[in-house]
Amino acid sequence: NPFNRWLSHRNFMIDHRFQRRGFGRGAIALLAAHARSRPGLARFATTYVEGPGGPAAFYLRLGFRPTGRRVDGEAEAVMPLTSA
Repeated sequence: NPFNRWLSHRNFMIDHRFQRRGFGRGAIALLAAHARSRPGLARFATTYVEGPGGPAAFYLRLGFRPTGRRVDGEAEAVMPLTSA
């Protein structure tokens, strides 16, 4: 199963004064690039609180897709790290 090994992050926050400046996008891009460099990692997962002003659209723009699962009450989304 290609999803046996994965990287995840939780509680990723950028202070509201610094949002929409590319810091979050850049940080996630660095984490994803690092994960892609690690043999055997097939996905990068995150969880987030749903609702108005939440980060769902941010993660969708970066290539994460909702799984429909909930982890500790938060929505889960994953970014595939391989092309298969």
